[in-house]
Amino acid sequence: MKFTTAAACEQVVWEMRLADYPRALNRSRMNNLYNGAPPYSDEEQRQNRINTNVNSLEGTKILHDARRQFATAFMTADPLFTVTLDYGPVWKRREWGTRITTEINKRIKASLPYLECRRSVFALNVLHGIAPAIWEDRERWCPDPRGIEDVLVPSNTLVSLKNLPFFAVFRQYTGAELWRMTHGPRVDPAWNLPLVESAIAWVDQQAQSLMNASWPEVWSPEKMSERIKQDGGIYASDSVPTIDTFDLYFWNDEGKKAGWNRRIILDAWGQPGAGGIGGMQTASNSRSDGKYGLGSASEFLYNPGTRKYADKLEQIIHFQFADASCVAPFRYHSVRSLGFLLYAVCQLQNRLRCKFNDHVFENLLQYFRVSNPADAERLTKVDLIDKGIIPEGLNFVPQAERWQVNDGVVEQALTMNRQTMADNSASFTQGFDFGKETTAETATRTMAKVNATAALVGAMLNQAYNYQQFQYAEIGRRFCIKNSKDADVRKFRVECLKAGVPEEALNAERWDVQPVRVIGSGNKTLQVAMADKLMGIRPQLDPEGQKEVDRIYILANSDDAQLAERLVPQQRHISDSIHDAQLAAGTLMLSMPVAVKEGINHTEYVETLLHSSLLTSRGCCWGSGGDFKAP
Repeated sequence: MKFTTAAACEQVVWEMRLADYPRALNRSRMNNLYNGAPPYSDEEQRQNRINTNVNSLEGTKILHDARRQFATAFMTADPLFTVTLDYGPVWKRREWGTRITTEINKRIKASLPYLECRRSVFALNVLHGIAPAIWEDRERWCPDPRGIEDVLVPSNTLVSLKNLPFFAVFRQYTGAELWRMTHGPRVDPAWNLPLVESAIAWVDQQAQSLMNASWPEVWSPEKMSERIKQDGGIYASDSVPTIDTFDLYFWNDEGKKAGWNRRIILDAWGQPGAGGIGGMQTASNSRSDGKYGLGSASEFLYNPGTRKYADKLEQIIHFQFADASCVAPFRYHSVRSLGFLLYAVCQLQNRLRCKFNDHVFENLLQYFRVSNPADAERLTKVDLIDKGIIPEGLNFVPQAERWQVNDGVVEQALTMNRQTMADNSASFTQGFDFGKETTAETATRTMAKVNATAALVGAMLNQAYNYQQFQYAEIGRRFCIKNSKDADVRKFRVECLKAGVPEEALNAERWDVQPVRVIGSGNKTLQVAMADKLMGIRPQLDPEGQKEVDRIYILANSDDAQLAERLVPQQRHISDSIHDAQLAAGTLMLSMPVAVKEGINHTEYVETLLHSSLLTSRGCCWGSGGDFKAP
């Protein structure tokens, strides 16, 4: 589809929203459960006279454990990913790649927005199995996390996204945000400025009516922009309505170059009090024509025409999937998460615990048997103290005559539910419930348990690493954009160029980006055990390998990458060309022939020889500090 009219965009977006509404209801149930909502509704509690109605939060704890597993695997690595080059002389590629890796990771790890983006991705992964992150424009490197409900994808779309024709992203802008995006230098001409002004005027009108504000220049339309700027904090507050939009992206293979196009339309249907089935209506009778001053005709808020926005989907949005579904081919809307796997058993466990606690409280109550109704009044005058006296006519109801719960069945049900939760979450968390075992625990048995858990978790993390590689590659591409408006990108390029990296090497097409995978699959016990094993073979390694093992050991035991770098700093790589030239310098000084092997860097070789001969001609010697000093 070309989406040449805003009405066509509205229709497609609304159909996707209608189709997603039943799924949204299911997601809201999971959100409520893991947010701590009680298992019984108020009506159920009232009708069944339930006293205890609490959430034990067992499912919440399991999801937090799974998020911790992701955090350990992705956030403790230093660097987050490595860059290797296939450009330039072989003897320079390692040096340039190391410099690029250091500079790019320095800025990524120092970014608080990217830290929060990853935390949101981990949470969405374990809760719903789909974690989208989208780039707001074509230059800024840091993506923004999005809720699964904000990304509308057509039905029957595969997880590979190879058959994705279009998708929409729901966005909300304050008046101040939309003003900054559409005013100032280098504004994209694709913005429909009359409609932008109309939407901001609508927000301004709503702000005045909601806050009962009375500005002296309220009757001056030209002062509206000044109010937006000087009262930006008010316009960004919760009391002022937002400008809701749908960002529509679609594949267009017409013309000389295929790619993704972009359109933005206003959400003219989002209004309170909508009726219909489930609160939803069709686009024809739910549209609010007066909202944003849009009128009855549909208009684009942003329309660049045939201009391509991106060449590949990875340049717009990135998805991280933690799919636990069993039916292939796997589809986007059939993804099943850890939260889905635990939903039913967590609900059962919560209700069972509530009933069990009701029984416990009931056992704490005291029941009396009276001979006649008149004796019941005596009960209110009984003082139940030590060595107290029970009046005639009042008798305790003994435990044997009260309702007894089968404790064995209750305990078996609780244990069975816990085991089910442990089995369903074994691929996401380190904990593994082996039940009550009488066999004595040994070091070998403990490591067998740890390895069994790590094998399950490792498969999940390997999948996550594979998906994450595409995001790292796109971040790397954005760091290579010349004259970018992102300050981090500009600083990165300056530092790399100052360090001697040629501009031709700052090309993502010549990079191989690989995520750094922590040892032990994020399992702390296994990580320390593997580090200990590496320390055992440390004496057999060369000095460079020994330093790498030392860094792994310090990082495994401290989780502090900076500490490992301070204690075992990286050393400058000495190439074979420099090493051979330094050895040959003495032979040349004795006027003896020297053979030069193939494949060396002749530039470095000659520079090293000239440097050595210059030092010798000046009669320099080695000082005590390791520096050359003249006699």
